[in-house]
Amino acid sequence: MAVEEDKLRERVLLLRRFLPQLEQPLPNEVKAKVYKGVLQLKYYEEPRTLEELARMVTDEQLAQLILASPYRSYLSFRGRYYTVEEGVLKLESSWEKVKATVRSALEQHGKKAYAVLRSLLEAGEAPFSYVAARATEIAGERVYPSRLLAELRDRWELVWEAGDHAERRWTIPEEIRPAVEEALAEYYPQGAPRFSTKQAEEEYVEVLRREEELRRYLQGLLEERLDSVLEFGERFSPAALVGYLVDLFGPVVFFDELLTLSQQYSLSDTEVVTEYGHRALTTGFNLALFGEPGTGKTFATKDFILGNEKLGVLPHGIPGINRYCGGMTPAMFIAIGEAYTGKRFN
Repeated sequence: MAVEEDKLRERVLLLRRFLPQLEQPLPNEVKAKVYKGVLQLKYYEEPRTLEELARMVTDEQLAQLILASPYRSYLSFRGRYYTVEEGVLKLESSWEKVKATVRSALEQHGKKAYAVLRSLLEAGEAPFSYVAARATEIAGERVYPSRLLAELRDRWELVWEAGDHAERRWTIPEEIRPAVEEALAEYYPQGAPRFSTKQAEEEYVEVLRREEELRRYLQGLLEERLDSVLEFGERFSPAALVGYLVDLFGPVVFFDELLTLSQQYSLSDTEVVTEYGHRALTTGFNLALFGEPGTGKTFATKDFILGNEKLGVLPHGIPGINRYCGGMTPAMFIAIGEAYTGKRFN
């Protein structure tokens, strides 16, 4: 059975990492163990290249080959088709996990993590001095990534050290590079943004964290309770919402919560199109509540949307898209606003 090219390339990477002896010209113990012991090939049947071997073996045989590797106890592999953990080959993808670790690194370190990973994707393999210089250029500010590289290596396993101690170089494992590229593109479609204030730069890390919170929530919804959500949507209605709020807050106060909830779920800014196909307006709108102290403005706009454990109020807003700015100075509010350019946040 023919093996598709992407899968074939990944098999070659896998064999090259765990059985590099197969590319050595002279006979050796590992080569003999693989060809004669595991695959039971005659001399004239032995493949001449790793590509030939990758084409001829089955997944089951590939798993046996990994077990014959002297390096399997301390090497790993996280590909699109194959994963090796604790010396065992699994026929599953690791790319979603890899992308999750990239997102975690970006949430922690923002555009500096982006700049370091981008520089290594461009270079393939590079010394520290190159990574520092190129990351500084990409980020638009000085980046000295010694601690960050160590964290990317030890905590997230996104980079490796290559070469000897005298000329140490850094690289992203080849099998995860496409996944890293995809994750970076999701967070920074136009490249790492540059901000005019330090406050906006720091806030952007918070924006990334909140966007990841929403993504995880939606992923969990789709994977674990989609049927129940669809069932709820089919039987829910504006009248049901009004009845729910009246039961909670009474026939007068409920209207504040109804307004804030309506504004919350209009943040999609969906286009409203006329019967002739013309764009008339969008659903998004701004809301401000005015009134004397103690009339419930904060409850309706903060506690009801974000939740309040002390009051026993569950959050009714969309996860990840609400930023509470109470107590913030006008100058700070303006400074962080740059981080929300083009975003749908409340």
